[in-house]
Amino acid sequence: MNIDSLALYMTFLGLLAAIYQLRQKFLQQRMVFKDSISKEYFDITFNLDSVRLQVDRL
Repeated sequence: MNIDSLALYMTFLGLLAAIYQLRQKFLQQRMVFKDSISKEYFDITFNLDSVRLQVDRL
């Protein structure tokens, strides 16, 4: 194995590592987005329940 083929393999490994990191970042961002949507849904439904309780008291 000469230095050129070693450089080629190392470049390939670097490319695989970069692809893996991008995939992990994408998955993490998607999870953060889902969590924010879930929190917003919970906040809206909680507020609707509290408004409904206030209306029922009237």
